[in-house]
Amino acid sequence: MRIQMTPSQQLAVSLIVLAVVSRLLPHPWNVSPMAGIALFGMVAFGNRMAAVGVAVAAWFMSDLLVNVFIQPSYAEGLSYFWGGTALGVYLGLAWMLWMGSTLAGSKVSGMRVFGFSLASSLGFYVISNSLVWLSSGFYPMNLAGWGLALTAGIPFYQAGDLSSSFFLNQVVGDLLYSGALFGAWSAARRWVPYFA
Repeated sequence: MRIQMTPSQQLAVSLIVLAVVSRLLPHPWNVSPMAGIALFGMVAFGNRMAAVGVAVAAWFMSDLLVNVFIQPSYAEGLSYFWGGTALGVYLGLAWMLWMGSTLAGSKVSGMRVFGFSLASSLGFYVISNSLVWLSSGFYPMNLAGWGLALTAGIPFYQAGDLSSSFFLNQVVGDLLYSGALFGAWSAARRWVPYFA
């Protein structure tokens, strides 16, 4: 079975591949293209199942490459892919895909991409840190314990050093990659007739 893609979808796949490759290059902790890929894919493909498949494959393959070749100590026994941490990450991906689906169902603009990117960051943060609260045993199972888990999810922040905050790095990465993916795709479709 041969998959037929429009030139616009071919461009989208190329941009997503570049974004995945960028995840393998040195970068600040938690600056990742994955939210941008989820949001962008849902808009660019027009087919929700294709977009979900591309986003999940991109996330899984880049996780595999990062955890096996770049940070092998994180993937001892590859339990990362089915442990509590991974569940939070992949539920966060589901949130981002839902945000992308919602964005795809509306008129896409720079401000909407900005807003949905921020919502993706916040949702991922709450989901992943809530699952740490539920599964780690580190926090009391009450509202105060949940608040502690959410607070601990913003580690290493030191006054004057914004680059040390995992959450702020995530927001920056989500905004950067969402803007780059949507911007490059939009510009190519506008200025290169083949991709229109």
